[in-house]
Amino acid sequence: MACGRRRGACCARSCTPPATSACSGSPLFCGFERRGADLPVHYPVACPPQAWASGALVHVFLSMLGFRPRAFEQKLHLESPALPETMTFARLENLRVGRPRVTIRFVRRGRHTSAHVHGIEGEPVDVTVRFC
Repeated sequence: MACGRRRGACCARSCTPPATSACSGSPLFCGFERRGADLPVHYPVACPPQAWASGALVHVFLSMLGFRPRAFEQKLHLESPALPETMTFARLENLRVGRPRVTIRFVRRGRHTSAHVHGIEGEPVDVTVRFC
């Protein structure tokens, strides 16, 4: 996807443009040439500091595991958790659900991922796993 300075400048003014505007695409993927340096490329029309990018991987991972927390009710719903083919297990420790902390281990066997609660610190937490 090519992105000109006009689109990038528009998105720099408003990091959340309406979907109908000319800025509906992400300003991150642009046609700047690759250089031989090992340093990150400066992107002059981005919305600094692009903090969303640092949390994107965590959000994607929790989405794959089907996290649906309801912290005020001390409930955690997991809907159809799925690890990618490159991972056979994952363990999340000290995950806060309200005040309590939960440790959950995910194991993938074939195409199926299971979730096992390994510990809860603090008050009880209702953890449910649903497969669709």
